[in-house]
Amino acid sequence: MPFLIVRSGPRAGERIELVGELVVGRENADVTVSDEEVSRRHLAVRPHEDGVELEDLESTNGTFVDGARLSAVVVVSSSARVILGETELEIEVDEPEPRFDPSATRFRERDATIIAPAPRRSSPTAAVRAQPFGSLTPAAPSRGRSATRQWSAAGIALLVFAATAMALIVYFVAR
Repeated sequence: MPFLIVRSGPRAGERIELVGELVVGRENADVTVSDEEVSRRHLAVRPHEDGVELEDLESTNGTFVDGARLSAVVVVSSSARVILGETELEIEVDEPEPRFDPSATRFRERDATIIAPAPRRSSPTAAVRAQPFGSLTPAAPSRGRSATRQWSAAGIALLVFAATAMALIVYFVAR
């Protein structure tokens, strides 16, 4: 649940839960602020599905959110500092649980989990082009030196296996 916290002025330290729209102002407001630089009906604060919605109600001196003058309705999704005249307010928003795509790839890095979005495919041919290491079709056999190198590792493994088998046979026959 979001909260409006008064940080300065006579109501400093007051914490107001946002369950519906609140109007902040000098007179005829839900939250009355004793500040001559605050308009009678200065700011509307509303809970929003993504955080808290702030709207300057055409105040004379303006509303500043995290140092920037509010010129349109804005939704604050994390905590923010709001200045009205000489009065400082804080909007406290509960951080929602992170939403992630179940088809996303997860990378674990020590104690943190990083979630990367799944790649988007637009056509069947795009899937082939999107592969990071090219296509997965086997290469045509070459008659050059590289083919010899490929077989030499397999040949060495085969020779080690054969030599081990021969050594075992000789060992057991000699007993």
